Formats: sequence, structure tokens, C-alpha cells
Amino acid sequence: MTIGVLVGLVRLGTISEEEAISEAIYPEATPTPIREINPYTGPPEPGPKFLPGDKVIVTANMDLVVRDAAAGKYIGQKRPGTWGIIIGGPKPGEIEGKTYDWWEIVWEDEKKGWSAEGEPAGDGLAEIWLELEELQIEKPDPEEGCGFGRLFPTDTMQRTGQYGIFGDDEFDTTVCGYLETREEIVLGAEQTNAYFIIVNFEDEGFIRSIAEGIRSGNEVNTRIDGHYALNLGCFEDRKIVGVEYEEKPYFDPETHEKILNSSPDNLVSLVLSFGKHTGTDYHCANLAHTIRLYESY
Repeated sequence: MTIGVLVGLVRLGTISEEEAISEAIYPEATPTPIREINPYTGPPEPGPKFLPGDKVIVTANMDLVVRDAAAGKYIGQKRPGTWGIIIGGPKPGEIEGKTYDWWEIVWEDEKKGWSAEGEPAGDGLAEIWLELEELQIEKPDPEEGCGFGRLFPTDTMQRTGQYGIFGDDEFDTTVCGYLETREEIVLGAEQTNAYFIIVNFEDEGFIRSIAEGIRSGNEVNTRIDGHYALNLGCFEDRKIVGVEYEEKPYFDPETHEKILNSSPDNLVSLVLSFGKHTGTDYHCANLAHTIRLYESY
């Protein structure tokens, strides 16, 4: 309550002066609501790349053409790094025999027009010309304690360009961070979930995949204190419990212990291995198939 409300209640005799002083000095804290999640580990339902109000950045390696309508008359162009706000689209429009997806954008100079999302190629895009600002992922500076400075074991890592984390790709990636647990509601029941708070990483594409999943409505991962947080599964009796997708264990005892003992001041570097799986609604919703210590990989 505000000071004015407290003074009014004292004058009315509703509360005493002592109670008003106590309320002013020690106001009752508003409890943080418990997050309720759907633990589905399969790919999110596809949807439009952008939504009205999204802030986008020109990521093309050349100036982006702006037209007065989808595939309409040329009215200008925007340099790489220029930002704008989506107000319409997508609309298909053909230029020189190719069909593009066009978006109506109000640019930072307050002029508006239509620009293509990217260069089409088969079922996807050969080049991406517009990206969400929030998905412009940049690796942070090297974090002391992450151990990324030594030679990265590229010959033993499985690489990808897709970074499908929802059972639709196979790859390895390296992250650095610490464990944090959260009380959440899963399938109608309260439980403790384990998250790996990612403070550094090797692959921007992997972090972008987490961000896109969150944006698409998949609730398995989240953001905590400005960092992306990867769901490791349930936390029960001081143990991280997850789905074992393969015959080999989710992680070995040494890796498990290092994760348990990690903190913002005691970071641990991990190699995450992802593989193909069918989406499930199991309440312990890990996405990685196996986790190993980076130092021993």
C-alpha cells in the first residue's frame, strides 16, 4: 500500500500507527508466480517468421531493395544493419520468375515499404536478408573458467548447419555455464526442474535455435536473468533425471557431479550431443541425448 493509503487507514481507525509503520517499512512481498510449462520435446508448430511489431535487421551482405507493394515498384533500398518494425505480411510476390515472401516494414527513418525475406531455394532460403533483432546472437567475450581457449576438438565433434534441438537433427555443441533449479508446474503437478544457464557457447546457431523455439511457443527451455537456459530434466533427490534416448547414459557420474557443483562463480563447460527422437510429453523434458565434460571429451 502507498503511504497515502496507510495514512487514510490510520485516520479511519482501521489500523494502528504501529501497523502502518510496519507495512511501510516491510511491505508484503508479491510472490513470483510459478511457471507452468508443456514438456513437449518435439518441434514447435510452424508459424510465420515475423509477427506485427517485431523489430527486424537487414542481414543481407548487400543493400536490401524496398518496394511500394509485394513485388511492386522499386522505391529505395536499405543498408545492412538497418532496422525496422514489421507492420504487415507475409505476402507472396514474383520477381523474375522467383516467388519471394514480402513483409511490410516501417524503417528507422519512418519510411515504409515492402522487402523480401530472403532468396528462395527449394523448400527454404538460399540467403536470409531479414532477421529478428532478438535472434542476432553474438558470442560473448571469453569467460574466465570456461576453458574455451584451448584447441577445440573439431575432429571429434559432429557438425550441423541446422541446429535442430527438437529431435530433428544430429550434432554436438559446446556450452559453458551453471546449474539452476526452478519450481514449476508440469502436466498439472508441481516439480523441480534443472536448467543449465548458458553464459558462453561455441555455436551461435545453437543459441538461435533455443531462442526460436521459445518464440515459437515451445516451453521446454526459457530465459533466466538474461541468459538462455537449457532444460536438463527433473531435479529429484539431488539428482538430474532425464530421458535416456540412447543405450548409453545421459551423462556419467563425473559430469553429473560437476554440474551439481557449478555456480555463477564455478562454471562448467559441457559438450551437448543431440540426436533424432520422437517428441514426447514425459515430465522430465531434456532435449540433449548425452552430456559430457568438455575437458574430457
